[in-house]
Amino acid sequence: MTVSASALPQQVLAYAGPVPAKLPNLRGRLGTPDDVPVLSYIINLAYRDSTWFKTPAIHNRTSQNEVAEYMTGRDLFIVLEDGDATVATVKLVAPTDEQACSVMSLLAVHPTFAKMGVAKYLFKVMCGMAVYMDGLEPGAGWSRLTCEVINLQPHLLSIYRSWGFEETGVTMQWHQMGYDSKLFTHECHLICMEQKLK
Repeated sequence: MTVSASALPQQVLAYAGPVPAKLPNLRGRLGTPDDVPVLSYIINLAYRDSTWFKTPAIHNRTSQNEVAEYMTGRDLFIVLEDGDATVATVKLVAPTDEQACSVMSLLAVHPTFAKMGVAKYLFKVMCGMAVYMDGLEPGAGWSRLTCEVINLQPHLLSIYRSWGFEETGVTMQWHQMGYDSKLFTHECHLICMEQKLK
């Protein structure tokens, strides 16, 4: 099922509820290939403290080529804007035959708009989009939302728990994702979290 890159469906915005009070003109839409440069820039700004990698190139969480490649498939980028400013983005990874769930990935807020309630609102918009897609593709797994959190960021675990995620008890080692352990400055792993959207 293809979703056109445009303003978000009204059902999605209703699910998310009111925009943050400090940003009354905040609006959301789906990302397009034209957004690739600014989205990769914002994602790398938001992940600039990811210093557990030794290789400097990996300190940049993503690249324009990678974001562009993501946009060629079924995954969706949600973009929040305030006027002409791109405020935040998140990638909603589509379910597959092998993995019947959606995945929250690359949630990033431009530092200028930090601590204004943007991340939580973006999360709610993304959840609304997942529920909307679940209606278009019943049984595909859109409403089973998962994420992975590096154990070196316990504050994110707390935030995601407050957003309704629960730890599954499953952890992933980096070698399972194709990374050599020699790349890391600290021993670390990913903690899997999940929630069922309604």
